[in-house]
Amino acid sequence: MRECSRNPERPAALLDAHPQAVAVLTGHAHTAAASVFAARPLIAGPAVTWTLRMPWEGDLPADRDQPPGLAFHVPGDDRRLTTHDRVVF
Repeated sequence: MRECSRNPERPAALLDAHPQAVAVLTGHAHTAAASVFAARPLIAGPAVTWTLRMPWEGDLPADRDQPPGLAFHVPGDDRRLTTHDRVVF
């Protein structure tokens, strides 16, 4: 993954060569997030253990009191993708 972050044009070119790829899905990010990469949705699933804090959420880097989560990705017609995040108690 570090190689991709240093050279984002390489995975972008790979995605461009595969137009059937409708999104980039990833996990193990310790926080749910959504963005756009190579003109496709990029979705990072929530943490199944502890959650990283954003800089404005306090001094500690991790929040071990947050419940784990899951992301369910549902493909639809016309290259649509819907993601549902759920907290697991």
